[in-house]
Amino acid sequence: MYKIYDSLNERKEKQTKSDQRFVKTIAIILMVISIIIAMNTYFFMRVVVDGYSMYPTMKTGDVLVASRFATPKRGDIVVIDKGDKLVIKRVIAMELDVVEINDGIVKVNGRVLDEDYVVAGYSDPDDDYPETHIPRGHVFYLGDNRANSLDSRSAGTCPVENIIGVVTPISMSMRDINNLFYNIGKVMRGEA
Repeated sequence: MYKIYDSLNERKEKQTKSDQRFVKTIAIILMVISIIIAMNTYFFMRVVVDGYSMYPTMKTGDVLVASRFATPKRGDIVVIDKGDKLVIKRVIAMELDVVEINDGIVKVNGRVLDEDYVVAGYSDPDDDYPETHIPRGHVFYLGDNRANSLDSRSAGTCPVENIIGVVTPISMSMRDINNLFYNIGKVMRGEA
């Protein structure tokens, strides 16, 4: 009878430990989900590309992650709040820089900008933009598809406070994975 009592106690202890592990696992999962939601809400933003102004770097439907707190610098791809819509463009020149475009060649502070992201056929060789000094607190931005982009050439410079996100380099390298999860989510929500 003593052994039966011990085995019942052992069984109860095992069940209690199993229940505790289950509760801890659920708590950890909920904590991770909460952290992901908080980071997505307050630190990062998901952006879905719509249009061809950044082609061939990005295409319609690409899903990217942008940091809400990164400071934009020359060459960064940024999300700009234009009031009625968000646009994704590349920062070409910063405040106090001098920018000009002659025959599609961009110069910043007198130096030709190396733009390996602009592919022949997606630039406008007839494109000219007069020498312009970028005011304090502003940036000059262009789309990578210069022949099909509304950017600083027509809209003027952008106040830095209108830049609400800087696309993370890891997001660019994980674009296909982001697109996969985005499309799975659309299917699960019945949107696709």
